[in-house]
Amino acid sequence: MNVKLCVCLIPVLSLAVTGLARADIDLISITAGPAYEDGVLTDYFLSFEVEGSGITGGEVNKGGATCTLEFGGVGLVGPENWVCEVEDLLSLQDICQLVGFGDFDFEISDSGGLATVTLAFDPGCTGACVCTDPFTGHAEITSPVSGGTVPPIPGDSSLCWDCSSANACGDGDYFTAIVDSALEDIASDYLPNVSLPACWKPGICMPIGDYGFAVSALEVFDDLVPALTDQGDPFVYGSAFESFNFTIFGVTAPPPTTPPGVPEGGGVTEPMRVARLNPDGSTLEVLWDADSCCGAGDHHLVWGLADGWPATLGGTYTLANSECGLGTSGTFTWSGVPDPVTAGDSRGLLWWLVLADDASTTEGSWGVDSADGERSGSAAAGSSGQCGMTTKDLSNACGR
Repeated sequence: MNVKLCVCLIPVLSLAVTGLARADIDLISITAGPAYEDGVLTDYFLSFEVEGSGITGGEVNKGGATCTLEFGGVGLVGPENWVCEVEDLLSLQDICQLVGFGDFDFEISDSGGLATVTLAFDPGCTGACVCTDPFTGHAEITSPVSGGTVPPIPGDSSLCWDCSSANACGDGDYFTAIVDSALEDIASDYLPNVSLPACWKPGICMPIGDYGFAVSALEVFDDLVPALTDQGDPFVYGSAFESFNFTIFGVTAPPPTTPPGVPEGGGVTEPMRVARLNPDGSTLEVLWDADSCCGAGDHHLVWGLADGWPATLGGTYTLANSECGLGTSGTFTWSGVPDPVTAGDSRGLLWWLVLADDASTTEGSWGVDSADGERSGSAAAGSSGQCGMTTKDLSNACGR
């Protein structure tokens, strides 16, 4: 794999730019850094990125030079990603001399017209274009050995990195990503204030195949700096310099086929969410992460009242009832949600768990309690005994 990574790593506030009919701009950034191919520094890049919705195109202008924004797929913080990149630059001095620092005009268009946002990029170079790469001599970020393998569910020490010199790879902010053989992003995480050496446990399950592991260290120049559009609207932007390392690895073992735990939101997984669909809460929309882990044939929901909580840590949960056959979409409309007071709980507490199963008789993990112990039901092997489940299998560690 050869890759030139361009990622914006600075979170910004969501806003709508006046003058655009439908576009909602979530992020604008300027990023510079060294580009690597197969671990070898080849050149430098200067990248411009706009994320949001309703965008139809645009340009970035600096003096007489123009860089055209092109659609780049799904963004990190916005549903659409538009980028343009200046390549084949040999150093920060090249960026200064051939492009220039200072103000860049982002002309962003949608179906209703055009708006201009002017952003500054200043990596600390002097007026004579004397610039210092903050990662010079320390750009190496070690990661899994190229050509090595990791398990289908990466563990605590599968994806780790270090720096060739202590405290030299950026300011402690890192971006990590796993991409497949087509360089499509399958997992990514922004990790601020991380001390080296560090490891990343994304909490996902990967089928057999070839992958790449990316780590970027950041030197942030302008983090959440307020600016103004030419219409006077408040705006926030960020700019950064990044050092990038990309390592190829493989997954050679098949993923587990037993049901996983339902992810609680750790790593790159999504937490369960719930939305009330009517005023009295008798109909709820329950959403959970059904994509990050392999092995789920179906899902079911079990629920209980306050008196069903275990009396002591590590005790047994007593269930009141269940909802079966939720499917694998990660969305369930729960109609007829019981009123806990009517059901006999004067405190008004209703709790539930969404569990993965094999579409037969085996369910996965219930997750762990505050002592890191598996939660248990009262049926065989700590299972729920609901929806035809007669046992629990903990061999699939994904989601826990």
